[in-house]
Amino acid sequence: MLQLWRPFGSSMLDRFFDRSTASDNSTRDWRPAADIYEEEGAYLVKVELPGVEKDDVKVSLEHEVLTILGERKFEKKEEKRNYHRVERAYGSFSRSFHVPETIEVDKIEAKFDNGVLEVRLPKGEKVQPRLIEVRN
Repeated sequence: MLQLWRPFGSSMLDRFFDRSTASDNSTRDWRPAADIYEEEGAYLVKVELPGVEKDDVKVSLEHEVLTILGERKFEKKEEKRNYHRVERAYGSFSRSFHVPETIEVDKIEAKFDNGVLEVRLPKGEKVQPRLIEVRN
C-alpha cells in the first residue's frame, strides 16, 4: 500500500490519513502532491494544482473520505509548435484521504489560490466513552 503521509509515527492522524482508497490509484499519470498537517483547531490539506482552473476542481467528503477530483487540460493552440519534450502530465486526477470521524462537516472550507487548493477540516469534539447502565 502506498504511504501517503506518515510524519508523526502512530498518531491519530497517522491512522486516518495514511491509507489510500481504491480511487487513489498509483498507476495514474498524474497525482498532484499533497501536504497534510494539523493546527490547533483543524486539519489542513494542501494540494498543488499548477495549470488547473478552479472550476475544474471538485472537493467532496463522504463516509469519512475526502476526495479531490479535477482535470488539467492540455494547452492546445492552433499555431504550430514543435515540442521537443512534454513532461507535465495532463488529464483527470483523483486524490482521496481518510479523515477522522470527528470533523465538523458543516464547517469545512476549501479555497484555491495561485494553483494551490487548501481544504480546512475543523476538528470537532472527541466522542467520550460513557458507561451505560443496564436495567431490569
